[in-house]
Amino acid sequence: GNKVDAEKGMYLKSLPSILTFAVNRFEYDFMEDKRVKLNGLFSFPVRLNMASFVPSSSSTSEDENLYDLLSVVIHRGGAQRRVRGLHHR
Repeated sequence: GNKVDAEKGMYLKSLPSILTFAVNRFEYDFMEDKRVKLNGLFSFPVRLNMASFVPSSSSTSEDENLYDLLSVVIHRGGAQRRVRGLHHR
């Protein structure tokens, strides 16, 4: 087959009134055969414009694409999957 230029992406049909993200800050270390938590700095905006993730015809006003940050939950602990021992602050 021939190689072609391509882009991978995603669009949402519509946006919810409350938008929630779960950010997985782990990677798998194949040498150690385990999940490792990424502890680097992660920044996020106080205001998020989601207009580029919805078709232009699905939103009637610019304000419908804007979200203000309400809260952040930070997991404290390792990357191991456990039922107990997970800590949030």
